[in-house]
This record gives sequence, structure tokens and C-alpha cells, in this order.
Amino acid sequence: MGAYNLRHSYAIRGHKYGIPLADMARYMGHDIETHVKSINAGLV
Repeated sequence: MGAYNLRHSYAIRGHKYGIPLADMARYMGHDIETHVKSINAGLV
């Protein structure tokens, strides 16, 4: 599993476990819009 896949998995898990989007975005160095796009890409 590459670094991108690990980051993506982390983003999805945060969403599944109810961590607020603003917090997860900050943890990953994203703005909220970028973070939501990342989550949506993984749910398709």
C-alpha cells in the first residue's frame, strides 16, 4: 500500500468514526473542500 492509499484510508476512517470534517481536514493539511473531495472519491 502506497503513501497515498494510507492517507486516503485515514481520511475515510476519520469520517466513519465521526471525527468532525474540519478536524480531519486540519490533521491532513487540507481545507475542508479538498478533504470532502478526497472522501467522496473513496466512496464511489
